[in-house]
Amino acid sequence: MINYFIDTPSVNETFYWHKHHDNPDKIMIGAMITDNDKLIMSLTADGKDFMRK
Repeated sequence: MINYFIDTPSVNETFYWHKHHDNPDKIMIGAMITDNDKLIMSLTADGKDFMRK
C-alpha cells in the first residue's frame, strides 16, 4: 500500500503502526508522505518508564 503513495505524485498520507499486546513501552512507528513526495518517519515510545529512578 505504501508503494502506491510513494509512486503516485502529489499525494499526502500518514500511516501509524503499533502493537497493543506485548508492547510495554507503547512503541509506535509513523510514516508521513507529503504532497511534495517527501517521506518523514517517526518513532514514539512511552517515556514515563525511562524517567523512573
